[in-house]
Amino acid sequence: MKEYKLDTIGRKYIALLICVMKADQKIKKEEKKMFLDLINQLELSKSTIRWINEMLSNRKKLNIDLILDKIAFGLDEIQLLNFIRDAYFMAMIDGEIDEREDKVIFNFMEKAGLPKNKHKRLKNWAIRQINNFEKGLHILES
Repeated sequence: MKEYKLDTIGRKYIALLICVMKADQKIKKEEKKMFLDLINQLELSKSTIRWINEMLSNRKKLNIDLILDKIAFGLDEIQLLNFIRDAYFMAMIDGEIDEREDKVIFNFMEKAGLPKNKHKRLKNWAIRQINNFEKGLHILES
């Protein structure tokens, strides 16, 4: 199984989003569009863009557990909250959180050292944050 270089906070963040997208073994068009919109806003190096394309196009099953082991280590509290919120944002982009996506995010929280009794509370917090963001978008559009 291919190992991916997860040596920066940006690569860890992107890898988590890809793990959520690939949790059900297929990337939905809404997920891909949101993901591409996000990464196009970042000023990424050509090697990082190649790395992303390689992860996305890999037809073999990703070793999500191994990737989560690598990305959950060494995050501070702010990074951890942003990762959790944005992972749920990615999971909700198609209108619902798939059970497999939820499991990936819960596994990420566990590997990051968060007690299981906080997982549901953090999920609910993330969903409230996403809903508030969507309210902000409606304000801008009106």
